[in-house]
Amino acid sequence: LGFVDAGFKGLLPRNFDPTAGGTAAAPEQFNGKNIAAKDQFVEKVDMCDFYVGWDGDGAIATGTSEWLTLARHSFVDAARSPRLYRALYIPWLSSKKVKYVDYILLKRLPGERSAATPDAECTAQPSSEE
Repeated sequence: LGFVDAGFKGLLPRNFDPTAGGTAAAPEQFNGKNIAAKDQFVEKVDMCDFYVGWDGDGAIATGTSEWLTLARHSFVDAARSPRLYRALYIPWLSSKKVKYVDYILLKRLPGERSAATPDAECTAQPSSEE
C-alpha cells in the first residue's frame, strides 16, 4: 500500500515491521508534530495498480484509457460546504449549499504500466483544510 502526495502533510499509516520492536516501539519516522515523513509517498502514480482518491484531485487523469473506474460514490466536500449545512438538513437550502465530490476506485488496465515499475496500491490523502 502506498500513498500519492495530494496535499496532505501529516503522518500516514506504515507497514508493520516486527523487527523494529513490534507494537512496543514507535517507528523512527513517527514524530510528535504529525509532520509527514519524506518516504511516506510513492514517487509516481505510475507505480500503482489501483488508485483510491477523489475525482479531480489532479493525481490521475480520469477518463483515460489507462484506468478503469471500478466504483464511484459522492460524498460531502467539507472544504467547500458550510458547517451549518453539513450538520443540519435545511429544506431547500441544504441542496444549494452543500457541495459534493466523487470518491473513486480505479484499476490500471493490463499493459499500461512499464514492467520495471513495482506493484503497488495507492491512496490519495486529501489535504486537511478546515
